[in-house]
Amino acid sequence: MVFKFHTPSFSDNGLEKYPMILRKFSLSELRAATQKFSRSNVVFLGKFCIVYRGLLQDGSLVAIKRPRNVNPQKIDAHFRLELRFGSNIMARHPNALTLIGFCHTEREHLLVYPLVTSRRNLESSLKEMMDEERPVLDWAARKKVALGVARGLVHLHSGCDPVMVVHGDVRSSNIWLDEESNPVLGYSGFENEEGEMAEEGKIQNQKMKDVVAYGIVLLKLVTGERTIRVDEAAEVDNSHIFLVDWIKRVLARHRDYFSTVVDGSLNGYYDEEEAQLLVNLGLLCTHGNAARRPEMLEVVKMLEGEIPTATTLQKISLSCDQPCLLDYSDNLQVLKRVSLDEIRVATRKFGPSNLLGEGRFSVVYRGKLADGSLVAVKRLIGHTAEDVERQFETEVMIGSNRMANHPNLLGLVGFCCEEGESLLVYPLMFNKSLEHHLRHDRDKERFPPLNWQTRKRIALGAARGLAHLHDQFVPSIVHRDICPSNILLDLGFEAVIGDFGWARLMTDGDTEEGTINWSFPTDDWPISSYLYKDTYINTSVRGTDGYIASEYISTGKCTLKSDVFAFGNLLLELMTGQPARLTVTKGRRRWTEPLSYEELKWQFEGEPSIMDEDLHGEFNQDEAMPLIDMALKCRDCNPCMRPKMREVVRMMEECL
Repeated sequence: MVFKFHTPSFSDNGLEKYPMILRKFSLSELRAATQKFSRSNVVFLGKFCIVYRGLLQDGSLVAIKRPRNVNPQKIDAHFRLELRFGSNIMARHPNALTLIGFCHTEREHLLVYPLVTSRRNLESSLKEMMDEERPVLDWAARKKVALGVARGLVHLHSGCDPVMVVHGDVRSSNIWLDEESNPVLGYSGFENEEGEMAEEGKIQNQKMKDVVAYGIVLLKLVTGERTIRVDEAAEVDNSHIFLVDWIKRVLARHRDYFSTVVDGSLNGYYDEEEAQLLVNLGLLCTHGNAARRPEMLEVVKMLEGEIPTATTLQKISLSCDQPCLLDYSDNLQVLKRVSLDEIRVATRKFGPSNLLGEGRFSVVYRGKLADGSLVAVKRLIGHTAEDVERQFETEVMIGSNRMANHPNLLGLVGFCCEEGESLLVYPLMFNKSLEHHLRHDRDKERFPPLNWQTRKRIALGAARGLAHLHDQFVPSIVHRDICPSNILLDLGFEAVIGDFGWARLMTDGDTEEGTINWSFPTDDWPISSYLYKDTYINTSVRGTDGYIASEYISTGKCTLKSDVFAFGNLLLELMTGQPARLTVTKGRRRWTEPLSYEELKWQFEGEPSIMDEDLHGEFNQDEAMPLIDMALKCRDCNPCMRPKMREVVRMMEECL
């Protein structure tokens, strides 16, 4: 039996034909469903789209996709292209989301999908196997995921001619599993914003991004490992290696012993031939030579046994010299992989004359790469290999994420994992950190006092960068170490937030939403308790003395308001020139926490002498007092009274 399907035309009135299959929603209906597109309803944020959770009047839950960062001239064409695909009855597939409706106005181009309600994704399922009290994702389930995701990608790439869709965001945290471990590809990034009307070469390049990402999913399924893992075989401690490179090296030495790379938590309950096939396919999909990577249709046929794998898999190279494709994991940009030899030359063998700064967990050196670019090389140190691995993964994840492309966030340039070294390469900040300019024992010829205009610019830039971390990443990112040493200054004295080693996603660890009962019994602070409903993470207390919120210290529960508290102290230090660890007494320029909002406000009210003496009185009091008032609100002892960073930015922009 042959099914015939009439492809809707793209005429001006063509949208009227889509309701034959799709539901047409009004804008007011979708605004009501998403609480006016509230940020609290955001469930996914991609490079070219943002997805909101919606509750329709009939009680059904939906996901509403809204374009972002797309050329306005191309939005309508792209929208119609997605409608063309989604309205096709052949577009329905059990391993991919199905379009159920749309809304089209002069300014809005909205697509409506069923909401993925499962809280169990592949990423969390793989992590669960590390907990002895939780069930392991067994081998049968892993095979089902591998084949289901591959079938879903084949469907997107070629299942609905003449339209081809690139997913653009294939990763373990965006693959959702039902109770029977059937996978569904989550909300796509649709990386090819120009649509699939581009030249064949461009289409092929976009498809290969999905293939590489799928290859990494396969390798994670088999090994249960992270993208970057500790290299136990290295002769030097604290060495790290990328998952692909580790597998290549192990198999180059022990080609016939795939059990070496298979997840140990499976306890031997897997088929060795099947494991070998998945590992080989994963390596083939991530091959450094794009011409050797298979099409997803070939992958499915190999998994289903329709294509003999022996000949195909001969194309795999186990050389670790192949380019590393960080593009395959977690929405990362392509990073430069810098050799250890080049870094040694760039930093004069990590010479003391190139030392920029030293902290508890890292040392930073100035360097000049072979191409002439000036960089800061961060050399990670730690008490254990796990500490270094965690910090390295976190900084790579955040620093290289496309969402980190912000003028007030430090972007990652490259990395190096060789001979026990874990090195991160960042652009050089020529004016070092804010701490260098506020210390009174500084070299004042090298670091002259910051004038009022510069301090305002630094304050606003730091606020914008922190607000970006809180609002534009989904889930939000809490920095956990906002302090002057982590506010870097570029050539124009623009503030750039750096050092993401202690940053955490608000879904990491034990994340839960509930009522937190915080009490702060201290000598200077009367016993008090606040009921505060917020999303928090349970974590070891991290940060710089004087910048850690008291409720975080006493409970171990960190929220975005912990960053707000630290920013308040940062702002006070920027205004007064005094560190956060001193004590306030009336008439003197000293202050610390914990003091109540009322006490601090009383100290600063009408006290222009509290301002940094390096300003020599050259500041605008009408601007200074609102900033100090804002700082005091940010460090309020009651977290729920602190403003959100986006509110801080708005108020600072108004008063400045």
